[in-house]
Amino acid sequence: MSTSASVPVSALVIAHPGHELRAFGWASEVRPITFVLTKGDGHDGQPRVSSTSRVLKDAGASEGTIFGRFGDREIYDVFLNQRYGVIDALCDELAAAFVQAGITLVVCDAAEGYNPSHDVCRYLTVAAARRASRLAGRPIEVFDFPLVGPPDECAGPLRAACIRLQLTEETFTAKLAHARRYEELRYEVDRAIAANGAAAFRVEWLRPATAVGTRWSEPPFYEQHGLRQVDAGHYSNVIRFDPHILGFLDVLERGSELP
Repeated sequence: MSTSASVPVSALVIAHPGHELRAFGWASEVRPITFVLTKGDGHDGQPRVSSTSRVLKDAGASEGTIFGRFGDREIYDVFLNQRYGVIDALCDELAAAFVQAGITLVVCDAAEGYNPSHDVCRYLTVAAARRASRLAGRPIEVFDFPLVGPPDECAGPLRAACIRLQLTEETFTAKLAHARRYEELRYEVDRAIAANGAAAFRVEWLRPATAVGTRWSEPPFYEQHGLRQVDAGHYSNVIRFDPHILGFLDVLERGSELP
């Protein structure tokens, strides 16, 4: 990929501030309009959107109309109380933003069963791209990237359709520097580097995201983690795939069916 007139007008959609670090190389090349669903304030109530703003500014990316819209507790309340209208309206808003900006390529969080906000972000983005494509009368490609899985691996069957970026030394150095300066994510960054090795983050895989969402046959990780959070007193209820998240997936799929 290169920054030239042939590069599509692109968007990045992430659930939490900090996720842009996983796609920093791509963002530095195409300078996407970036949408961030939450403030990333966790259970301590300290938002981290300002740190993400600094990363995006260095990458040359811009902020979209949705940027830290929800607190983490707010979005969890939306899931727990199955407030489908909130996410459906957000999908329409995102689709309208794609149309207005002339977006033809979108990159978003992958659905890995790790965090319900990550998964809903993925469902929401693909659904919004479908709606925008229908409104604008042009195709919009959607790719996702792993937040938990190894950054330099891609399943064999997907490789031919993936976008693979091998970062230059300059971009790789900037990516690591931003990750290590992201104070609010120090633990997560250290853990990811320890698990994968720093060199693994020199490669970025963007994988085609065609279906709106994944239907888990087994309870995903976030249900297990939710139980621990309830036991620790951080939350009072557990978000489960069925019924809480499955309901949003159904609504987004129905509202985004192509004619």
